[in-house]
Amino acid sequence: QKVDLVTEECSPVISFGDAVFAGNPIFVPKPNATQEDGGYILSQLYRSDDHQSDIVILDAATMQQVARLRLQSHITYQFHGEWCPGVF
Repeated sequence: QKVDLVTEECSPVISFGDAVFAGNPIFVPKPNATQEDGGYILSQLYRSDDHQSDIVILDAATMQQVARLRLQSHITYQFHGEWCPGVF
């Protein structure tokens, strides 16, 4: 979901299907972009029914799906960050 903090407008919530969980999104700007949302949003998707992962690419301005890439194996689903033993 895209939320405009100035106008308080919200886009519809995006669903990638039943039993599919999205990881933390990453914003990748388009070269020479002039708008704040001129770029792409990439996110890892975990498909729990078949224990596989995808990468989804969304247009940041429209929140429309540009591509969904099926990976050969799963990526471990994570909860808000990376955890390193012995750091804390």
